[in-house]
Amino acid sequence: MDKKVFESHKSSIAKNNHLFRRVIMLLTLTILVLVISLMMCINREKIILVPQVSSETKMWVSSTEVSNEYLTMLSRNIIDLMFNLTPDNVVAQHKEVLRFVSSQNTKVMTNKLAAIEELITKSNISQNFFIKEIRIINKKHIVYVSGELKEYIDTTLSSNVTQIYKLDFKVSDFGALLDDFALIKPDDPQLKGIF
Repeated sequence: MDKKVFESHKSSIAKNNHLFRRVIMLLTLTILVLVISLMMCINREKIILVPQVSSETKMWVSSTEVSNEYLTMLSRNIIDLMFNLTPDNVVAQHKEVLRFVSSQNTKVMTNKLAAIEELITKSNISQNFFIKEIRIINKKHIVYVSGELKEYIDTTLSSNVTQIYKLDFKVSDFGALLDDFALIKPDDPQLKGIF
């Protein structure tokens, strides 16, 4: 082989090797930037829900947060299931409520619901809860619901009481579950500035 041709091939291989190293370095840097970008976005993913009943409202759920609209609709649903009752539907309604309860609080909530079921079935009471106002404490996933609880014996109104309930939600894995539920007295200090 001619020395001149050999040197030309050697020079060409050296240039290609240098170019190849630059391309590999650039690809490595690009992959590194993409990996960092993905890691930063992993907890920012949101799922947007557009319900048929209120398509003008955009509700969203992320791995650790939910929109106020989502909490409002979920709270309304839970309140309806818990307090719009008759002796015939109380067991089925409360069974549905337990689907929205976090697993570690299922036993506590079952006991609370059992007390309501006993009152409804033994006294032959029907009740409706008419929501007046819903207030949400942002970033804490706490919802306060005020309204009138009306109780009926047969078709006669036996009681009409204004009540405030506190619903505490646990948000994880793109969902919100009921963590705690309590009746709040109207003069409770935690309500200051809320209603």
